Amino acid sequence: MSDKASKNKTKSERLYDRIVEAHAVSMLESQKKIKTLYSYERIKGEGWGFFVNVETKEMIKITLGRQVYRITETPDKYGRHIVSAENQVIFVPQHLIEDIGYN
Repeated sequence: MSDKASKNKTKSERLYDRIVEAHAVSMLESQKKIKTLYSYERIKGEGWGFFVNVETKEMIKITLGRQVYRITETPDKYGRHIVSAENQVIFVPQHLIEDIGYN
């Protein structure tokens, strides 16, 4: 990104860019440590579901039945995993994640 374009961004936009970059770097570092090959997974159901976005803490609409990529290995204290779905990072309850095997 050019210096001119970065100067036109607001302080909150620059902060958001730094957070996203740090999150991406930490994800890459954690993926290097993981030696387990996970099978493909999807969110159970059909139609639409509403889930909490990890970054914005807002409810977002996600297509059910879509393939997801699990980011966390173990669920949090509320029984939710962090997954990546439709270019969003969201919390999904463990009981809604369905294993669909290897491709």
